[in-house]
Amino acid sequence: MNQRPIRFRGWDKKEKKMVYFGDIASVCSKNWSHSDNTSWIRNNFIYQQFTGLKDKNGKEIWEGDIVEWIEDDLGEGNIVKYNGEVDFRGGGYCANGSPLGEYYEDENSPFEVIGNIMENKELLTKK
Repeated sequence: MNQRPIRFRGWDKKEKKMVYFGDIASVCSKNWSHSDNTSWIRNNFIYQQFTGLKDKNGKEIWEGDIVEWIEDDLGEGNIVKYNGEVDFRGGGYCANGSPLGEYYEDENSPFEVIGNIMENKELLTKK
């Protein structure tokens, strides 16, 4: 059984950009440094965790990502396009309340990351 890597990213509320931290030890550090030697303060971030899954293009899926997928609704040839924010609930990662893991067959993903909730909230469709 393969274990997924535990990695984190954070939305820098001050700089309005996504920062990739790596492992939990990096997140738990009090401060980090930019390449220009300015400091990052832990409280300036909204943290998101890597789900361990990749989309159909091989892109990593993170909490807060907006994913899109198509499925045959009700199995009657009614093809419907869905999208939703990835979050953690009920013991697993979901989009629109549907567990992501249930959609993977033979490691193939039906999902495509189309943005994230911090930078592309307008991509979420109203349901």
